[in-house]
Amino acid sequence: MFFQMSISTMPRSAGRIMDQGRARIIAWGAALCFAVLASIAAASEAVLLQLDRTVQAVVMQARSGWLNEAMRWLTFLGTRYVIGALVIGMVWWSYRTGRHRLLITVVVVAFAVNPLFEFVFKELVGRVRPDLARLVPGRGPSFPSGHVLASVGFYGLLPLVAWEVTRRRAAAVAAVGASVALIVGIMASRVYLDVHWTTDVVAGLALGLVLVVATYRAYLERARQGAPPETDAVLI
Repeated sequence: MFFQMSISTMPRSAGRIMDQGRARIIAWGAALCFAVLASIAAASEAVLLQLDRTVQAVVMQARSGWLNEAMRWLTFLGTRYVIGALVIGMVWWSYRTGRHRLLITVVVVAFAVNPLFEFVFKELVGRVRPDLARLVPGRGPSFPSGHVLASVGFYGLLPLVAWEVTRRRAAAVAAVGASVALIVGIMASRVYLDVHWTTDVVAGLALGLVLVVATYRAYLERARQGAPPETDAVLI
């Protein structure tokens, strides 16, 4: 993940975690991964099922009562109801304080556009969900995982939001940890609950990374246009 710091305020000790070149590599690599998985899922799903069924069999053996409940809660955090409520909270806060309107606008646009990509690719690929021992309802096509796509698209922006709101590197680093933990947990929950194949959640992650990198770039470009030359933004 990446977040924005201005040269004038960035701590001298801050390491360069992610620059624009690495962001492009991540975006293109994720796009290639998604394209390969989508092509195989649409043309010859049996190839993916060899891996998916192996992983699913292992996951089924790991099930337990307390873990079932934990995974239900994790998957709930990836619903558009929860993410939508958080976005509304951000909008309300920005409106009341008059702060970070560009940032929140970008978050809102990303949240609104995200489901369109999910719908288009689910309809194009048309993969059927697993139904071995489903623990929660699953509706519609399986590829890619909408929960994972939505989670990456929103929780992946938390480091940017944390930095812009607090201007504290510790807050941004903590947000990176929280973001990764949430996304990984939600990915695991979708497979564990038997509503997605493993390759569905990997595809959701890949497509989400493409979209979140694009969102970061859009925000940084717009912010840079309004920034004085001495505070040009850099990605770290």
